[in-house]
Amino acid sequence: SKGYLNQSEYLSEKIEFSINPVNPKDEVECLMMYCYKQAEKFGEDFHAETKDILDSLLFDARRRGKGIIFPKEELINHFHLLDIRGTIRATLKVFKDDPVKYKILEPLGVACRHQYNIEDFEADVTAGYVNISFEDCERFGINQENIYKSSSPNIRSWLRHHAGEGMAFLSEHNRIMPKGKFSLLERAVFKVVYEIPARKVFLKILSET
Repeated sequence: SKGYLNQSEYLSEKIEFSINPVNPKDEVECLMMYCYKQAEKFGEDFHAETKDILDSLLFDARRRGKGIIFPKEELINHFHLLDIRGTIRATLKVFKDDPVKYKILEPLGVACRHQYNIEDFEADVTAGYVNISFEDCERFGINQENIYKSSSPNIRSWLRHHAGEGMAFLSEHNRIMPKGKFSLLERAVFKVVYEIPARKVFLKILSET
């Protein structure tokens, strides 16, 4: 938005507001307050999940356009805040289920992150986001010369590897999901909205020669 030096400054302000939502100054803050009030009507609080998601977006804002290659652990922590502790916990609250059960759905969240990394690879690297870990760059010989070329053998090898990991996470998800005793509606949403699209992307990549 206008009036801010950069995205980081803007997001930092929104994070502060998410913690103490008083006197909204723009449409985004008004929307956050509205959502918080709607949550109160069914007895839930989404302040922690909102902050997790915004913290993850701040991480992206700070690395935008820089092409920084991060260690695997740092990327995992970043996506954990966004996809799992933020989004999945919030989703379970919407279903009026125990948010602690988000840990059971972690393999599904990681699989979906693999899906997004594959689908958005070209757009991400063009914007300066590198979602390939330092360890994988070394393993597959990915460097500044080929990291922007999705057609390079090095990147294709990584994409197939990432798809294979994604399939393994989906298998783990199906193995442990019964522990959560999720409702029929929840299971249908997990299957149709998340698992099936992810599996389709993985199989497409794995079928390519």
